[in-house]
Amino acid sequence: MAKRRLIGIGKVSWLLIMGVLLVIADQLSKFFVRQNLSLGEMVPVARGFLYLTFTKNTGAVFGSLQNTNGFLIWATLIAV
Repeated sequence: MAKRRLIGIGKVSWLLIMGVLLVIADQLSKFFVRQNLSLGEMVPVARGFLYLTFTKNTGAVFGSLQNTNGFLIWATLIAV
C-alpha cells in the first residue's frame, strides 16, 4: 500500500524557497533605494514606461491609516 501525502514535500520546499527569495529581493531593493536615492527621486527602469521612485508610506495599503502604527501592530498581532 502506497503512502499518500496531502502536500508533497517538494511543493512545500519550493514554496518556502520562493517565499524566502522574494523577501530577500524585497529587502535588498529597499536597501538599495534608501542608500542611493533621495526622497522623491525617480530613476527610469524602462524609460517612458517604468520608474523607481523613493517614497515613504507610514500607513497600510496605498497610504490608508497613515501614522497609525500602533493600531496596525495591534491589529496584526490579533489577526495572527
